[in-house]
Amino acid sequence: MENLKKLLENYLGKDLEIEIDGEVQSCSMLDWNQIILDNDEWAKGMEGMTDQEKDAYCNHSVSDFATIYQYFLDEEEFELKVDNKQWIPFAVLGMYKPHIHGYAEMNHNGMLLFDLEEDAENPPIIYILDGEQQLIATDFSELSLEEIADND
Repeated sequence: MENLKKLLENYLGKDLEIEIDGEVQSCSMLDWNQIILDNDEWAKGMEGMTDQEKDAYCNHSVSDFATIYQYFLDEEEFELKVDNKQWIPFAVLGMYKPHIHGYAEMNHNGMLLFDLEEDAENPPIIYILDGEQQLIATDFSELSLEEIADND
């Protein structure tokens, strides 16, 4: 896992574009471990609440983990593979950075995941969109990633 984190660390928080099947898309890298930790803290905030209080809490507080599952991993098979750490999400496509309300984005262009089932040390890259999965690279170095210059 540490080697995967090192692959991503130079890309976190940067405006990126990636080319997939000849199409250039915006890309936002994820720190999946941090998203899990943040979700655990978010869930602790509901301890001792009534159902009505939990509803209000969930309406006013965002869990990136929950919205990623809802919008990007909307197939049970995908959820299970992520839950079992067979796949590790590392990027969402269609946005440069998470918006103020997290990753809940109706016009997303899918998600990239490491496939640890195939090779935990140098995993291939899976692209999922609209319930379909596609192998797009045999390893991270094959991805066509480019940082977007800041025009400010």
